[in-house]
Amino acid sequence: MLRCLDIEADLVADSEEAIAAVARASQQGRPYRLVLMDVQMPGMDGLEATRQLRSSGQDTRALPIIALTANCLTEEVEACRKAGMQAHVAKPIRLSDLAEKLKTYIVLPAECGLASSQDSHSSAADNLDVRRTVFTASVSMAALEDKYLCRKQMLLEQVTEILAQDAAKADWERLLRELHRVAGTAANFGNADFGQLSRELGDLVRATPDPAHRQALLSQAYAQMRKAA
Repeated sequence: MLRCLDIEADLVADSEEAIAAVARASQQGRPYRLVLMDVQMPGMDGLEATRQLRSSGQDTRALPIIALTANCLTEEVEACRKAGMQAHVAKPIRLSDLAEKLKTYIVLPAECGLASSQDSHSSAADNLDVRRTVFTASVSMAALEDKYLCRKQMLLEQVTEILAQDAAKADWERLLRELHRVAGTAANFGNADFGQLSRELGDLVRATPDPAHRQALLSQAYAQMRKAA
């Protein structure tokens, strides 16, 4: 998911490694801009790891910490905040939910379709940058496939969201952009059927001006899209 958002990330196995990685990055002059902290981990949990990071001098402005938790009860969320975390993302994690939390603290690339607006998050843009993965001509096929899979997941989530909301308020232009992008790349990753469905759905939506009728088309196509995905 982070690759899909063009964010460079380091993965660690437990809390001790997380604390060590943050300290090492700071010493090297390349501090992390944000930590995604799993609350439940073997050994030290994410709450205690966060407390130790805060007590070591990593304040909330320099290092935002977002909790990853399957338990979103009020007590759990409050415990995360008391430990020094700024926000939480519920498991199972959805790409759109993750991006919505991240853009509060870092600037996401505009191409992912989920970037924060310059006006609404100017302070974040002024004070925090993000070390992004650079996709060059020598990038591996596996990395490109990861990016495609993330984009496909983001498209399916967007369709689900539109089906659940007022059709007149849906972001149809964004949906059309994502359908077009997936249609143009799916066949490269052995997913030609999904690409063809995306292309046909894009053409139908574009030719149907009424939002309610567009939503009906999405509803009819959704099961096929899930199967082809």
